[in-house]
Amino acid sequence: MDLLVLVFFLLWTWIEFKVPISVHYDHGISKSNLLQALEAGFDSVMVDGFHLTLGENILYTKSISSLAHAKGLLVEAELGRLSDSEDGLTVEEYEARFTDVVQAEGFIDETSIDALAVCIGNVHEKYPPSGPNLIFEF
Repeated sequence: MDLLVLVFFLLWTWIEFKVPISVHYDHGISKSNLLQALEAGFDSVMVDGFHLTLGENILYTKSISSLAHAKGLLVEAELGRLSDSEDGLTVEEYEARFTDVVQAEGFIDETSIDALAVCIGNVHEKYPPSGPNLIFEF
């Protein structure tokens, strides 16, 4: 669906039914789509640079964050990559994807983001039958 059509529909819903809404553009991988979301009236965006090296992700996220903040919008980012239903990984490989706290602090400082999606044992899609194994302390 075209972003402008989606935003128009959501704004119409807000006007018609008088309910508060916030429109978030999630998992923006493409710079052109993120820029379109910034112009279309979204309240916040998520910059997903999982496919980039750490240095490239910092530069990419920082550039979008700067543009978004200039418009008064919030920015979320993802550092690293969440697994999809554990991706058939060994325990060691899976745990190696956990967010590094020191790296996360540097990433937040460098990019000026408002929120960071972290991996603490959470996965996209379905959890195994045993359920999630979330680690809250590092």
